[in-house]
Formats: sequence, C-alpha cells, structure tokens
Amino acid sequence: MFGFWFAIYGLFFGTLCSLKAKEKNRFTKNWFLLGFIFGIFAYLVLISLSILDSEEEVIIPNNVVDA
Repeated sequence: MFGFWFAIYGLFFGTLCSLKAKEKNRFTKNWFLLGFIFGIFAYLVLISLSILDSEEEVIIPNNVVDA
C-alpha cells in the first residue's frame, strides 16, 4: 500500500514540477524526474529559480572535440 501512495505522490509532484519548468523555460523531463523522486523539495527549488531566456537553456562548451 505504501508503494501506491508513493507513486501517486511522485506523479503529482512530477507533473507539478514539469508544468512549472515549462513556464520557466527549463527541461521538463528532468524536472518531472526530480519532482517524482524528491517531491515538494524539488518543487520548492524550482519555484525559487529564475526564468531562463531561450539562449541560456542549452550550454555547449567551445572546447568539445568530436571523436
């Protein structure tokens, strides 16, 4: 029975984090996973973060060499 409530709790906060991440231009899949695992703590961190510009979302280092 504990596993059922943990899954409901995880799905609730995962979805909540995913929706809030979309508002803040952040990666929704990553925040769903964080919300599923950490619940309210992930959501509190997410609401404290600022909104990203579209250029800030993906950071690619200049010194990456393709093998």
